[in-house]
Amino acid sequence: MNLSKVNEGIKTTYGSVEQMRQAMVQGGAQGAAAYNKVASAVLNTNLQLKNSSKLLDDMAVSMKNTVKWGITSSVFNILTSSIQKAWSYTKNLDTSLNDIRIVTG
Repeated sequence: MNLSKVNEGIKTTYGSVEQMRQAMVQGGAQGAAAYNKVASAVLNTNLQLKNSSKLLDDMAVSMKNTVKWGITSSVFNILTSSIQKAWSYTKNLDTSLNDIRIVTG
């Protein structure tokens, strides 16, 4: 949502936010109340946009951390698997060499 469009509309119609306020206040208590509602709605919308932006930023950081963890986990699993294969190969080689030693005397 682009609040600058709201600001442009106000400037086009009234000239400025202050002139809009003055025009609405001239309408009496109802005009002043209407201006307060508009101002409150704009501020509330701006606050909600900031909160949404923060939430999206936090989600992006979480996604980045999740991807980093996944990559790290994959690398660790590959490393662990390689070590297990090397250990298994060494045990099999030792068994084979021992069998050869027994047979050849």
